Amino acid sequence: FPSHDTYLYIEQLVKKTGEPYLDTIREFCDENGVDYEDVVKLISPVLKQKIHDQAKLVYALPKNTTYTLDDE
Repeated sequence: FPSHDTYLYIEQLVKKTGEPYLDTIREFCDENGVDYEDVVKLISPVLKQKIHDQAKLVYALPKNTTYTLDDE
């Protein structure tokens, strides 16, 4: 999957299922044989921000938490 296709696919799944981004990405990895560490390279900065914002709400991260998705 090219990164743009991955972004669109994940966005469509989130809208279809109503599941959180992290759960959807985990499902994407499992279904497509992608390692969790490798999927970061396929995720756009826009999607990373959406994951961060949703994680604050869904997983109750403190508002002042700085969380980064590094591709290293």
